[in-house]
Amino acid sequence: MANKVKTLDELKASFVKTFKKKGTLTQEEVFKALSIYDLNDEESNDFMDGLLSSGVKLSEDIEDTLDED
Repeated sequence: MANKVKTLDELKASFVKTFKKKGTLTQEEVFKALSIYDLNDEESNDFMDGLLSSGVKLSEDIEDTLDED
């Protein structure tokens, strides 16, 4: 079953929840999820700023997340 498209606010809330549960998120995960939205640079930056201001820390490398398991 395909995932339903979320609003940007729902997506941000989902990322915050995932971060709190897993303790980590990668930039790749965020960029992949954002790729379905037609955002300009300013909108993308605003989303990322909002995510980071919610306490989410992004890892650049997927291997960083594997060390957590």
